[in-house]
Amino acid sequence: MRSHILFLLLAACGGTSPSPLGNSASETLAVTAKVKVDGNNVTLARVGLFDRANVCTMAKVGQEAPNTKALVLEVRREDLTTMPPDITPGTYLIGTTLDKGYFEYVVARSAATDGMCKDTVSRGNAASGRITIDAIDAKGIRGSYSVRLESGEALNGSFDAVTCDVPVPTETSCAR
Repeated sequence: MRSHILFLLLAACGGTSPSPLGNSASETLAVTAKVKVDGNNVTLARVGLFDRANVCTMAKVGQEAPNTKALVLEVRREDLTTMPPDITPGTYLIGTTLDKGYFEYVVARSAATDGMCKDTVSRGNAASGRITIDAIDAKGIRGSYSVRLESGEALNGSFDAVTCDVPVPTETSCAR
């Protein structure tokens, strides 16, 4: 068993959105959480656009999806002493800031796993850009993104994800 806050598990079920993974993602996934991880208070909103279906279903039973490509978008706030405020609708620039009294990380990552659920060479992390959240509630997250990966590749699109209740962090094994 492996313990991670893995992009494949912090997701939501049901939505499909245009995707850099093809004509549309097979499953567009999202999660919001307020948790304590490694001594840090964490508030996050994460969206995953996956090239396969049933990622949420597998995550709910502790399995990770093998042979999967994903674009993961995340806004995360961390503080050692208090729980940071909820992520709200707005435009978030890729990078890290500390100007609000807590760390705010805004990241996008193009990633893939092999048949053993190990990370493979992917297109990488975003070097610049933005994630816009238009709506966020218990049902899911809706918005758009425009990012430039470290490779120089530009990715743009929108998402509409429905929440999947997966514990954060969670124990997983590879579904082979």
